[in-house]
Amino acid sequence: MRRPGVCARYRNAWRKRRPNRAGLFHTFPPSATGFAKDLRVPLSPFTFAHDGPRADTPPRPVGADNEAILGALGYDAKAIAALRDNRII
Repeated sequence: MRRPGVCARYRNAWRKRRPNRAGLFHTFPPSATGFAKDLRVPLSPFTFAHDGPRADTPPRPVGADNEAILGALGYDAKAIAALRDNRII
């Protein structure tokens, strides 16, 4: 873990050829994301003394908000079900 106020240098991490060891990425396994492979997300290159940017929870699954978005666009439940039945969403 880096000290608060100290920035990591991306080019130095890449020179090591193992950026994960430099603490620049967080990796989520397929079981957490639903993807076929690991999902690597970049972390903030700086830290704060208290709190700050984090990436320790996986993103929501793909399509998790389909119904809410389509509903906001004016699609009713029947139309959304038809899209799902036809494997469009």
